[in-house]
Amino acid sequence: MTNHDYMIGSTITYNLWGGDTRTVKVTHKDADIKNGDPGFDGTVVGTGKNGRRPETVWGYDNQISKVDKF
Repeated sequence: MTNHDYMIGSTITYNLWGGDTRTVKVTHKDADIKNGDPGFDGTVVGTGKNGRRPETVWGYDNQISKVDKF
């Protein structure tokens, strides 16, 4: 489990299963995002420009490597 404290509106970086990282702005927190584990929904930072929809993703709390903005 992660010890990172974050909230809706926080900008976080989390690890993807392939080893890359992704930075998102949190839009939702859930105690059971999937399979009984806590996690988050968010929009990928840098997407949604020029009239395009932002890319939405989800992840588990234990994937969070850094809370960039609380």
